Amino acid sequence: ALLLGAGAEVDAFDAGEKWTPLMFAAAEGHRDVVRQLLDHGAEPGVIDEDGDDAAAFASRRGHHEVASLLREASGQVRKLR
Repeated sequence: ALLLGAGAEVDAFDAGEKWTPLMFAAAEGHRDVVRQLLDHGAEPGVIDEDGDDAAAFASRRGHHEVASLLREASGQVRKLR
């Protein structure tokens, strides 16, 4: 919340697999963090280097409530470079 309030890039990604904060939160099942990121404009349809989005990470790890939330919020898919 502090970083987002200070203007941090909500869809920033790592140098490896191109994971966004939303992907990390989804993979760990952090529903409240996922909601907060979405409320700050995080794009749920962004895919990583392997073609997976945040909902796929949540689903694969058994976080079905988070996966449903992300599917509902999903927009146009785009690949980060």
